[in-house]
Amino acid sequence: MIAGGLALLSLIWFMTTGVAPAESVLMTAALGVQAFVGVVIWQGLQRRRSVAGWIEAIGMGLAIGSVASMLSGVVIDRFVPGGWGWLAPSVAALVWLLMRRLRSRGPATLGTDTPPMAALDWAAPLGLAIGSVLGLAAVAVNLVRYPLEGAGVRSSYHPDMLFFEGLANSVAQFGPFDSIFMVGADIRYHWFSYAWVGQLTNSLDLAPFVSLTRMLPLVAVVASAAIAASWTARLTKAIWAPALAAVLITAGGFVGAAYGTVLNFDSPSQSFTTVWLLALSVVFVEYLVGGLDRRALWLVGLLSVACVGGKASSAIVLLGAMGITVGIGLLRRAPWAKRALVAFIVGSVPAAIAYAVVLVGSASSGELKFLTWDFRASAVQGLDLSTGHLGIA
Repeated sequence: MIAGGLALLSLIWFMTTGVAPAESVLMTAALGVQAFVGVVIWQGLQRRRSVAGWIEAIGMGLAIGSVASMLSGVVIDRFVPGGWGWLAPSVAALVWLLMRRLRSRGPATLGTDTPPMAALDWAAPLGLAIGSVLGLAAVAVNLVRYPLEGAGVRSSYHPDMLFFEGLANSVAQFGPFDSIFMVGADIRYHWFSYAWVGQLTNSLDLAPFVSLTRMLPLVAVVASAAIAASWTARLTKAIWAPALAAVLITAGGFVGAAYGTVLNFDSPSQSFTTVWLLALSVVFVEYLVGGLDRRALWLVGLLSVACVGGKASSAIVLLGAMGITVGIGLLRRAPWAKRALVAFIVGSVPAAIAYAVVLVGSASSGELKFLTWDFRASAVQGLDLSTGHLGIA
């Protein structure tokens, strides 16, 4: 029922924001296919049932499924006509379920039954609903600046959005090793979220800016709210807490945000990487407390790579937090300290490799330099509370 409700929400969102009906159906189906992959993977790794059931499954499914589909498209699109390489994980998941059913001779299930905790049965769905409504309302206010109809120069569009749309199509059509902006040069930028946008635009034959300004914000808001609400439902029996968590994620802002929220149009890559960042946080913590077995370590590595290629600053924050957790665990001689150390290594090594492959050698706007005081990213981007060293601090 929840999955069907979200599908209906997607259709309504797309059509009321100016997307053609046929494109709306195709986009909703594509999101459902990607979420299916993530749900199969997530439920297959769990040792215990979630108190949030389908809410957690949908949030983690969108996060994991989008990463798997995007990376699959990048790797095999050259060998699959029409840009449908992103479908490979879906086919693999379907085959796995069918084989599992044949072996068990019973119906294949995704393990989404919830335990009898009535107080939490509706707390997480309510949190998802409230967080999604407020988050999408904030996005809708700014969609006025991004109409899909009309020809010529799109004067209301932020100039960055034109670059992002070009980047998305470049990655989808030429791959990451040829750039539409620099002939014969590769792309040194956090392009993972834009690859996801371009792959769906290319394979579904969507109109320009539809995937970037309609589909990406929807996934960012709904998946972030779902993960925040379900994760909070794991931690507390307070009925209001999941809704508060979802609202803080979807409506919370950051210093310097022109449109007020982190999930809006200031940075599509930041919006989408927020989903992967939350998912990696859940996987890390669940692995520490024994909710996931060792097979989840490959998911730690996968999501850490996604965070680096999505928005490297997000990966730095999370890896720093994971490192602090390791230190606390070792000092306290906690039973989970060894697991934390292993997960930290498994997350850090692929992240470092992804950084070297994807980002090293990129243009350093504003003369940003590693470990220098005067050229902090916050200062160059105008995010400090005041000018000078005090504002940077």
